[in-house]
Amino acid sequence: MTTAAIICELNPFHKGHACLIEHARRAGADRVILLMSGDYVQRGEPSVIDRHARAHMALLAGADLVLSLPTRFATASAETFASSAVRILDLLGCVDVLVFGSESGEIGPIIECASILAEEPDFYREQLRSGLRRGLSFPKARAEALPAFRELLREPNQILGVEYCKALIRQRSSIRPLTVRRIGGSHDAAVKEAADGRMAPESYLSAAAIRTALHRGVSPAMLAGAVPEPCLDVFDRAVREGGIAEPDDFLLLLLSRVWAAEDVEELLPYADVTCGLAGTILKKRSGFTSWKSAVSMCASSSITSSHISRALLHIALGIRAGGGDDVLTRVLGVRGSASDLLSEIRTSRCPVIISPASDSGRLCRTDGLRRLFDEETALTNLYEAVRAAKIGREAVHSFSVPPVRIE
Repeated sequence: MTTAAIICELNPFHKGHACLIEHARRAGADRVILLMSGDYVQRGEPSVIDRHARAHMALLAGADLVLSLPTRFATASAETFASSAVRILDLLGCVDVLVFGSESGEIGPIIECASILAEEPDFYREQLRSGLRRGLSFPKARAEALPAFRELLREPNQILGVEYCKALIRQRSSIRPLTVRRIGGSHDAAVKEAADGRMAPESYLSAAAIRTALHRGVSPAMLAGAVPEPCLDVFDRAVREGGIAEPDDFLLLLLSRVWAAEDVEELLPYADVTCGLAGTILKKRSGFTSWKSAVSMCASSSITSSHISRALLHIALGIRAGGGDDVLTRVLGVRGSASDLLSEIRTSRCPVIISPASDSGRLCRTDGLRRLFDEETALTNLYEAVRAAKIGREAVHSFSVPPVRIE
């Protein structure tokens, strides 16, 4: 049995994700596992719809098992996001192939670049330090330090692909990387088509385009061409009954923490917060009228907007730096025919939570695992409570939500 894995956000699930699953099947995978960000994503934002709805859509489109990547890893830098996800997959002990999308669809250059970054030779480190000293952001300084891979390191999917391969190399994993060329055109053009109701049935909208359209008030029905047909009902119901989550929903949480801070040192413990950024936050906080304005007011040439948004989200959620090497995952959804796969990973080296109320005591045997489990439970419940309050319904504790199961 060959098992493929896909590390993803599915924010939200669309036809491109379905193609990735199909490609894994065509490449020989008998089983497909998705390791998905939960309620918060790497851009430093809440996921637009809840994780169980996204997992349900993935199962309907052909996935066998959907697992959750804990928030502190899902909202981390690309390097930490990738290394933590790869570690979970490696510890599961059953994954043979890691499938990911890229702009080029060529694995050779990605592996070559990842090998250099995994080893960090002297010439690379010297050039990287030079760029950082000149005030370049880390991504720009890294691309400049590796001119042969400058174009490759400009594309978001390829950057993640490099980080996946780097993590596989550093962790000496036996999992093989396989890349698929990303499908889709201009984000802006696709959003305009969706907003105008002119999207062709065969259109491939990116997740970013779908989110933008939803935030502009476009209905799921008008985005039907971007979502696989079997998933449309789940997508429509998730938006209609649960609404959509937006960064501004967490603005008051952010403001309560930044206004409680009296000096830079009180913000530095939060993940991704640098000394310079902490100082800027304290100086500019009176102008934080929206999440977008907060990110914009903290902008500089030496730090990316995504880094700023992640740092602000970590402050809002109370996620502190560090946390140790412990990892775990929770089952969000499973196909009935994959029950053998579920039984297999239950005995793996990675704690796999199916029923949190009972599994946590059995699997969280160290202080680090207990802290990670408790943090994830609290953040999941917070996301649910914020969204429930927004639409005026009663919140549901995460312990009472079972994995999605389909036959």
